[in-house]
Amino acid sequence: MISRFSVRCSSHRPPLEWQFRCRSALRENHRRPLPRSGNHVTLAQSSEELSLMLSDIEREYYREVRKDLAEYLDVAAPSDFFQLLNLDLGATPLDVKASYRALQRLVHPDLIGDAANELAVILNIAYSTLMDDNARDIYLQDAERFRKEGHAYDGRPVSKWMGQEHEHRAVFVDETTCVGCRHCTYCAPNTFGMEEHYGRARVHTQWGDDEDAVKEAVDMCPVDCISFVNRKQLVLLEFVLKACPREDTAIMARRRSGNMGSKPSKQDPFSRAEVWLRQRKDAKIDAHDSSARSLLTEETAAAMARAWLALPHHIREQGWPGFVAENSDQQGRDSEDISIDPATFLLQVPGRNWIPAWAKLPPKASPTFDFAEALHKAFIYLRIQRSGNITAPDHHIAWRSDSCLACKGPMGEDLSGGYYEAGGSFLKVGLPEAFPVTQLAWTIVRHRTALYRVGLLDEALSALKWGSDYLLNCHNASANTFVALMGDSKADFKYYGPPELYERYVGSVRPVSYTGPTAPASEVSAEAAAALAAASLAFNATDPMYAANLVQHASQLFDLASLYPGSFMTSKDPAVWLFKATQDGTFLTAAMALFNESQTDGNSECCGYGTFSWDTKSPGVALLMAEIMPNELLYSEAIQKFCNWYIPPLRSVPHTANGLAFPYKGWGALRYASNAAAMTLFYAEMLMAQPSPSKNVTAYAAQLFNYGKSQIDFALGSTGQSYLVGFGKNSPKSPFQKNAWNSWLNYKPGTATEGQIRNDFLASPQPNRYTEPAIDYSSGLILALSALVNYHTGLGPYNECGLDFGYAFPGAPAPPNALVAACGLNSIAAGHRTVLNVSAVLPVGG
Repeated sequence: MISRFSVRCSSHRPPLEWQFRCRSALRENHRRPLPRSGNHVTLAQSSEELSLMLSDIEREYYREVRKDLAEYLDVAAPSDFFQLLNLDLGATPLDVKASYRALQRLVHPDLIGDAANELAVILNIAYSTLMDDNARDIYLQDAERFRKEGHAYDGRPVSKWMGQEHEHRAVFVDETTCVGCRHCTYCAPNTFGMEEHYGRARVHTQWGDDEDAVKEAVDMCPVDCISFVNRKQLVLLEFVLKACPREDTAIMARRRSGNMGSKPSKQDPFSRAEVWLRQRKDAKIDAHDSSARSLLTEETAAAMARAWLALPHHIREQGWPGFVAENSDQQGRDSEDISIDPATFLLQVPGRNWIPAWAKLPPKASPTFDFAEALHKAFIYLRIQRSGNITAPDHHIAWRSDSCLACKGPMGEDLSGGYYEAGGSFLKVGLPEAFPVTQLAWTIVRHRTALYRVGLLDEALSALKWGSDYLLNCHNASANTFVALMGDSKADFKYYGPPELYERYVGSVRPVSYTGPTAPASEVSAEAAAALAAASLAFNATDPMYAANLVQHASQLFDLASLYPGSFMTSKDPAVWLFKATQDGTFLTAAMALFNESQTDGNSECCGYGTFSWDTKSPGVALLMAEIMPNELLYSEAIQKFCNWYIPPLRSVPHTANGLAFPYKGWGALRYASNAAAMTLFYAEMLMAQPSPSKNVTAYAAQLFNYGKSQIDFALGSTGQSYLVGFGKNSPKSPFQKNAWNSWLNYKPGTATEGQIRNDFLASPQPNRYTEPAIDYSSGLILALSALVNYHTGLGPYNECGLDFGYAFPGAPAPPNALVAACGLNSIAAGHRTVLNVSAVLPVGG
């Protein structure tokens, strides 16, 4: 039974068991108390019945849900089984059998070819469903609702998702119980709002506020109408709520008081959801079709329309004359001109092509920005963030020198190298340290020739090795441990100064945390394995012995992550990178298994809700697997699903008014936008590399490419505000960067700031949430920029001699020989001096 009480998932995340939290007092008399076990109530009754349908719900939730393109184009097409069989809703089994036989004789693939394959399958499912009494009753109910209300269960939530990808809780308001007190909207206004018709609260954005605010809203509710529910249950609860009877809150209050002679309705969404599940369980949907295509959903309706439109025109005219005539009457033409590409499900209609007009590749000879310059400056920031012994030729930045030389682990690991995590942090954190290494390696592996053309291959290899060396040092193979964290965040955040003086003011001993058999944390060790395996591919050509060492450590770290996963393992990328590095089929098998887990793992929704980052790697894995196994549609569909969250007409990820993707309301908006841009650009490259792509595939690839380019254009200043320090017009002058502390005198070209996203402008240097750079912000930008440099083949090396690296300042050290050889002493001495005005960027509201 689905409870109306607040729901929490247990800590060990059982897939089919839901736990329920009881409040200290039950304020409503019509609620019956449930058996207590401590402060939780455990669901026991009917959990087995519920679990029988849960797998179908998961499939609906995670499966790609495409918009009904036939409806989008104003083309009439069958959208339920009754329409497909040319039957009324009250048709008898004899009618079903007669119509099915006639249509199968008409559309059999042996007669008209592959164009009928999909529709023939759907006809079989329609027949088996409507010939079963229970299944027909369920389908009839859904069809009546679909035709009356214009919607069906589609596996998608109504509320927007702004929470973390691993968050498995959602918030739900039972509007049949809500009295419109507005307490929740005061506590968490970015999560709750009031719907106008009935005057009741409703969740419009999941986790729009922090957890404390949301919990306060739940606790403040006087009638206990707000529940924490499992994220996968949310979809069904929001769906059945639409049909729950409601009334104005004033009328409901009178009814509760007994002045209207009747009691409140007990048709709440939880009991309705239970009935909905039980009916579908009784109908034995899986007996008809294990993929749940016998359910009427938005997706199955769209699939039916697409399959019908793929038939030759004369077959549609013969079998479904009513729809063909309707299209002719409404549009002045029949549907003969409509074509469909089964590979991409893109419909083409003369004069009404749904692919935007700008879905053409931009001219290669006319880049909107000098992407080679932007890429060059993004690499400079990684030099600024280097830790350890910075000697020539690595001493590129005058105000940076050796730091963290005494940093060692308890077992003697040399932890002096690597990169400092961010502008405001001198920590070295496992995941944000390893993921940029993976991105740098991917940049080199994919666009090595382009990097060489613009003179950045050696710089990219140097940046990669600086990171991979540190990861190697973190791994103690004999002890089977990996350094997950070096530093103390409290002490670190209190210190505002350059890393060179950290030991003087904070102390030389920095704590070290390990992951290993006694402290499992697979996310950290698995991503390190992915980074080292990817790096080995980049060094194979220039240093095969080093590459072999990287592979050895990567394999050991992957074993560590696999054997000691801890609470969960959502890092899906080490196996695929190890396969690419070794061509060992066992790693490919593991990659396939890990990817399949990502389809249903509540901690890592594959490719949905639009994020690719160090916390969610599945979109990148989908792209890599699609390249390795192009004939397996599972992977190409997954990366297409991710991309379609960003591009019209299926866009679901929020964007600012000026077009920047904003999938996550927390830190690092430009990080997510750059990473998404890299995925759309790389997938576009993959599609364009096909031997003979169709016209639709080419147009779709162009749309992907242009979208990715638009995100990078935004970061570089297409709207008048550049977010890359030292690049373009109106670039940031005062990012939150501790290692430039020297009285705010130092300039940091290549710093990718986070950006003030919601209002499309940059905030003050002081709120580090908006202006702090980080190494993974720059590595994501590098990944995307490499694709643009690869495309615009006319771009050449950028001359950095005009930049001020600090050597013109009095007392600066001598410039490195490499810089002198490239630019000359006179050029370096004449470098422009930039003294930053702290008040140049005024604080703004978020």
